[in-house]
Amino acid sequence: MLRDELNALKKLVNDLPLIEPESDTFTAIRTINTLQAIKMACGWVKDGWLKAFFSEAPDHSLRRYFYYHLEGISKIADTLFHAMQSNDLISYDQELLIEIDDQLLTLILHLKKHHKRFFNDEANSPILWRKKILHENEDISTWLINKLEESDLPVEQTATIICYLREMMNADSGGFYTFHSLNYYEGFISALTLAVEDVDLNEAELNRQLTALNFNNLAYVDYRYNQIESQLHSMAIPQEKVLLLLEERNRLKSISVYGNHLCHTRFPSITALLDKWLCEQIIHIEEQNRLEFENESSPAQTKLFLNLSVAQIACLLRVLYEADCFGGTPLTEVIKFVTQNFSSKKQAAISIGGLSKEYYSTTQVTAGKVIVFFQRLIVILKRIFFPLLVVASIIFGV
Repeated sequence: MLRDELNALKKLVNDLPLIEPESDTFTAIRTINTLQAIKMACGWVKDGWLKAFFSEAPDHSLRRYFYYHLEGISKIADTLFHAMQSNDLISYDQELLIEIDDQLLTLILHLKKHHKRFFNDEANSPILWRKKILHENEDISTWLINKLEESDLPVEQTATIICYLREMMNADSGGFYTFHSLNYYEGFISALTLAVEDVDLNEAELNRQLTALNFNNLAYVDYRYNQIESQLHSMAIPQEKVLLLLEERNRLKSISVYGNHLCHTRFPSITALLDKWLCEQIIHIEEQNRLEFENESSPAQTKLFLNLSVAQIACLLRVLYEADCFGGTPLTEVIKFVTQNFSSKKQAAISIGGLSKEYYSTTQVTAGKVIVFFQRLIVILKRIFFPLLVVASIIFGV
């Protein structure tokens, strides 16, 4: 049966401020006894976890059980921290308090290492835990900030990273410090340190590194949007804009992400955020181009009417193109010209997409109709330019 394994540990920590010192000898004995009791209580907790882990309890019950204990340890650690800050434990040997801190942090590490499947990464970490992590990484974070400020990289790009690092270094912040966010922070600065040490680091390479790190910080995502938009504004031709966006999508998909970690678990991955935005931009540009093209096109009645279906026009166009009748003109230009200047039997306006689709998917039925059309043309040619042959064919059956 699953139970609360923290009762003894809670009582020991909660009772610390209530014990009054009597003498140095008593204090020394009390310190030893308290520390031994804390270690023993932590051992009981670990034993309880092990029994629960190998019990027949279902996963959802175990998850709730371990989540509860992680939250309980965090509360105990925070209770001790606040008591130390308010001088309630001033009579205690500081080394003892540090030892108790270590025991609590070791207990969390034990849970994370041996029961990782049931470790709640999204839980708020205790203050002692976050201060430990941030203190261990303070020097490297400060070095990173200085290197980025001194670099030739765009200020808009580095500012997003520097702001994130400074937010994380502020140990007095509240709920932002989940176990996950601190774990990501450690991995982030470790990988980014290697990147910044590269003398050839440029804007594109740093973007690749941040994408691989799944840095879905919203300030950085906004910077990426603005960066790509500035490139689009420098282009006048819609096709060039679409090509740029497609290249960005391909580049994005080619980047291997390090693990499954996200900077912010509340938001989609950096790849998903950017890819969705790129797709939206492509659709917007194509729609805008279509509307502009329709506005600039001549009215439908000025187009030359062809008494053929779109499929027959596409087949005829393919035969002429394969016969090199257009003298090397690109097929896209030929198709564009036809859609701008001709209408079909049933469509006053032929779309580029529709004609292209029929061009590459002509059926034998359509090809047969075009053959009949060509045979009619041959008969007409003979009647106009070779009338004697026509008469001879009628009289003699030639």
